[in-house]
Amino acid sequence: MFNPQDPRVQANLPKIKKALKENDLKVYITAKKELKDLILAGTHPFVKGIPQNFVTVLLSEQGLLIAKGMLYDWLSGKIDEKNAFVLSNCDIKVVGTTKLIGDVLGSGLIE
Repeated sequence: MFNPQDPRVQANLPKIKKALKENDLKVYITAKKELKDLILAGTHPFVKGIPQNFVTVLLSEQGLLIAKGMLYDWLSGKIDEKNAFVLSNCDIKVVGTTKLIGDVLGSGLIE
């Protein structure tokens, strides 16, 4: 759904930023299988040091609530490499009404 390199995302960054600030949306991440495998192995430098409570949630099927600003920073390329790696290996879910999410992302960006 979200990809910082997607030109549609880049074209809608101002709209996304405004909507994330003004609306009652929540952003959750769930780890993809590849990230779960890296966490379990514990050898990749970007997964070392993730707090244990986050590890527990990432390894479960629950979503981890993240700050909306973190999503925006990732989409705009202003986030550190470690967090960018984690977000790139997660499914990102924006929770709110479908109409609201459509208004945030524009047509064609919601699944």
